[in-house]
Amino acid sequence: DYYAGLRVFDVSTLTSPTEMQTYTLTCVNPFVDGSLVYVAAGASGLYVFNISTSTPTLIGSLSTNGSASFLDVVGTTVYLGAAAGGLIIIDVSTPSSPVELGSFT
Repeated sequence: DYYAGLRVFDVSTLTSPTEMQTYTLTCVNPFVDGSLVYVAAGASGLYVFNISTSTPTLIGSLSTNGSASFLDVVGTTVYLGAAAGGLIIIDVSTPSSPVELGSFT
């Protein structure tokens, strides 16, 4: 939710989902990949959360030029759209330590 941040729900009972945790941050276009969630976080860049437990944790981040507004993940590469920063290509082979590989403006 862009304004409410990243909200995590327990849906083990589908008819009665329970909110477990909220992270207050700009949350645009989250992408779930197995036990990881990648978040385009506006002016904060990229956030990576581990969701393998009932208490998701922020494990990595990368500040970017421009406001991160969308992303796609292919293998261990994140393609992040960041307004004035253009398209930023990020290596997430080590999710706790994302590395910018390059950008196109």
